[in-house]
Order: sequence, then C-alpha cells, then structure tokens
Amino acid sequence: MKLTIENGLLYIDNKRFCYAKVNDGSKDVRSGARKVSTQYSHTHGKVLPLVADLGWIADDDLCHVRIGSVLGSDGPLKCDLSIGGLVARIEAAEDFGSTVTIEVK
Repeated sequence: MKLTIENGLLYIDNKRFCYAKVNDGSKDVRSGARKVSTQYSHTHGKVLPLVADLGWIADDDLCHVRIGSVLGSDGPLKCDLSIGGLVARIEAAEDFGSTVTIEVK
C-alpha cells in the first residue's frame, strides 16, 4: 500500500483519503518513500501509524504529520475517524503481508 502526502492531502493508493499537514518542525523531510507501520504510542495512549525516520501520524500538533477530514485555518482538525480509518487500512495491509510506504511530495 502506498501513502502519499501532496498539496495538503493524504492519498492511499492514489485515492484521496483526508487532509494532511507535515508540521513546521519537520522541514528537513527528505524525499523518497519511507516504511510505515502501526505501533502503540505511550504518549497518545493508542495505536498510531509510525513513519520510519519521521515520526507519528496522528490528529494533533505533537505529531510530525497531522491528518483530519475537516480543514481549519491552521490545517486539519482533530478527527478520530481519520486516524482510525488509516490505522485499520495499514493493519489490514500488514495482515496480508504488504509493505506500507509513505512519500511526502
């Protein structure tokens, strides 16, 4: 499964999924695909996507990538459905033995 962040949107296998914002503290994002897996985050108290060499994908400002289904003035708004849906899709891909990658363009 391929995730792509481009122009403020997250795509799953070239289909628009939700809004996405790479936080300003992550300006050093290098180009290229990175592996994504799901893992329990003790800080957030739930399972979240973890991007190798980048950090967590979640719906708050503490994470490197913030996602949500509604766009506010400062980026995506908090949305448990977006995170839950992304985690479910990644876990399903992992269960089938597929590699999940993300590329920030």
